Amino acid sequence: MNKAPELIKYIKEKTNNDNIGKFCALIDINGYKNPVAALSTDGVGSKLHLAKYLGGQALVNIGIDLVAMCVNDIICHGATPISFLDYYVTKDLNLKESKYIIDGIIQGCELSGCRLEGGEIAEIPTLHTDDGFFDLAGFCFGLVEKENVKPKNIEEGDYIIGLKSSGIHCNGFTQLDWYDLEDSELWELITPTKIYADSCLSVMEDLNGLAHITGGGIYENVARVIPDGLCADVILPTLSSLYTKIYLGEFDYNDRDLSYYDMLNIFNCGIGMVLIVSKYSDVNFVIKYLTVIEEDVSYLGTIKEGNEKVVVKI
Repeated sequence: MNKAPELIKYIKEKTNNDNIGKFCALIDINGYKNPVAALSTDGVGSKLHLAKYLGGQALVNIGIDLVAMCVNDIICHGATPISFLDYYVTKDLNLKESKYIIDGIIQGCELSGCRLEGGEIAEIPTLHTDDGFFDLAGFCFGLVEKENVKPKNIEEGDYIIGLKSSGIHCNGFTQLDWYDLEDSELWELITPTKIYADSCLSVMEDLNGLAHITGGGIYENVARVIPDGLCADVILPTLSSLYTKIYLGEFDYNDRDLSYYDMLNIFNCGIGMVLIVSKYSDVNFVIKYLTVIEEDVSYLGTIKEGNEKVVVKI
């Protein structure tokens, strides 16, 4: 029996979106004078295996993760999320499991202020893998006025602040041997990626740059937005208990301890988004505003002259 139509009907009922079931999503662009389209695609990596193992709410969580990983990327360029598409491939479609995932994707879209427009559900019985196999990919479409594309005008003296992560998000799971952990620790690891759309868009006029801290950690992701000749001089706040456990080897993989430098290049280490605030803005007001809207904000440092792009001090 083809179960996909039943799942599509479920999605349409949950989203009340007429695009669901069409051959493509039709997006009406209004209110932009000189729009630039922002496009991003991503998945949830090996976190999928932990979600599959736990089931139920964990599957909802990775649906949120899927949206977050794409949305958090496009807002780094100043874009407002508009639409989201998913690709869900499995050997044998499990409707109960699928509905959990779809519920998470819908929640992620609601948190991001965008619409789930549909996507692709692929049931491939000939996949050479376990019967429970599935994979997810997401695609986000956003818009930004050309003159407002970030990063821009980053200069010496700009301030660097960080928005706290909700956990390790979707990176580093291949480095963790989580199979023997207690349930409470497993549920800590499966916490969904925080979505920063509302917070970042609300202070975008004060920002010269943003960096979503995913794979590659602070070093690689902040370096993407720093112009030549400048350096992000960063002091990280104290690690959370979760990262302390990872650093001490309690979550190590194949008995290979992770050095602190390894951690900084694999995990977000407690910072999910880095914001570069213009030196002409009131950074204290920006921090206070973000705190009022329930972001956990840390002052990380400033932009200085230098050739290393990113320097992290512990």
